[in-house]
Amino acid sequence: MFMSSLFQKKCILKIQKIARPIEPSLFQHEGLHSSLQGTVNKLKDKSYGINQTSIHRNPSIENIISTIKQYSKYDIFSAYMGQDVFWGANPKAGDLVDFLFHPPIPISRVYFASGDKGHPGDKFQNTTIEILPVKPPPVTSAVNKLVVQKDPSGNQTSQQKLAFEQRVLYLADLPKDSMLDTFYVVGKFDEQGRAKAEIPVDFKDIQVVRLRILSDLPNWVILSQIVIEMPQKR
Repeated sequence: MFMSSLFQKKCILKIQKIARPIEPSLFQHEGLHSSLQGTVNKLKDKSYGINQTSIHRNPSIENIISTIKQYSKYDIFSAYMGQDVFWGANPKAGDLVDFLFHPPIPISRVYFASGDKGHPGDKFQNTTIEILPVKPPPVTSAVNKLVVQKDPSGNQTSQQKLAFEQRVLYLADLPKDSMLDTFYVVGKFDEQGRAKAEIPVDFKDIQVVRLRILSDLPNWVILSQIVIEMPQKR
């Protein structure tokens, strides 16, 4: 059952890599009337009036691992593709959202926005942005001070163990030394529920971008915007 479910999930991911939403919609709609007699529908395309040049296309992704329970149909993959938001229930300290890239890619900038007009309190707080490079930066690099401090006892949280197991499963052909949990903190969510980070070039190719919640949050969380930018080719 597990392997069947895993195979199905991988197929969906392959399709998502190819499929791209057309935004704004070719046939945008805004109106109050319905073709059904005696009914009124308040409808508006979510991308109505959006300039297509403002739509960002994130890089192809291998998988997204989230230990935050998804609410209803609001899944993390749709949020990454820019088709909808991710809505997670009961976020707790140690919960993770890992974006896996295979092959690993250079990343220049990341940006995340949480909450929305209807639920402004459903935002990420006390949450860091972390990255896992394929190779650690040079010993002399200043970015080494950003490394996530390990638990002195060597113990991992249940969320870290799950994320590690899933990462090994999906990135099985990467060198074993690149699988180690040596993450670096590059940013943190502010009071408005937004976070951005410029990624130092010393990190080179990156296989995971992680959101890590440091304390229990009072509300659910909505991830409304995800931007992963690669360096511009010259």
